[in-house]
Amino acid sequence: MMVTTGLTNTAIAARRGTSNRTVDSQVASILVKLMINSRKDILPLLPPEHRDRADRSPQRRAPRAR
Repeated sequence: MMVTTGLTNTAIAARRGTSNRTVDSQVASILVKLMINSRKDILPLLPPEHRDRADRSPQRRAPRAR
């Protein structure tokens, strides 16, 4: 569900306490299983009762200055 809120794989890994590679692999597996090419295509496939919770975007920090 965190994928649909716009979190990056790095942010998801940090929240879950897993590695970035684990999340990368899991997201790739989800995309393959659902036969879609983009994370954005996941939201319409969620059951309606879960869309409200998934549609809320998390608070994002401002981009870092380079």
